[in-house]
Amino acid sequence: YLYEKDELGRIIMRQWQPRLMRKGTGKWELPLHESFVPIKQVGQVMDEHVVVEHHTNDNHRKVHGERNLKILLKDYEKNGDKTDPRILYYLGNTFLATERFKEAIPFYHMHIEKCGWPEEKYFSLHYLSKCYSYIGQWDAAINIALEATKLFPIWSLGYYDLLEYYSK
Repeated sequence: YLYEKDELGRIIMRQWQPRLMRKGTGKWELPLHESFVPIKQVGQVMDEHVVVEHHTNDNHRKVHGERNLKILLKDYEKNGDKTDPRILYYLGNTFLATERFKEAIPFYHMHIEKCGWPEEKYFSLHYLSKCYSYIGQWDAAINIALEATKLFPIWSLGYYDLLEYYSK
């Protein structure tokens, strides 16, 4: 699933997602950006020759961003402290995408605290540092980017963030 490209058309986000499922073999979880979770033993075939490409534009992101925020906030208000960490991550990402940086910050902090996947925690740290940089809180942005580099020292994103922040 080719989810996102940069301004030059290069793929920057690729995901494996189930596409064809037999009825009664699983359920969809979460109110938004659902994941298919098998409830029976099922076989999976991953074929790199089958590609789904996601097409979007800025207007699509804005309209869907506002719609998605309503859905995600409703879930957060309903579940409070028991909100699924993925919902917290999606809330942070959606606030970031709609340029509501201060509102994204607490959701990234909550996600980092509750997240079970180190890779996803790394991206929360990256996006959180971006939010702090966008509101001019450079010390916080730098400290968060340093946390990301400690989590995955061989991943380059945190170092690029630091380069950007120190050059301002």
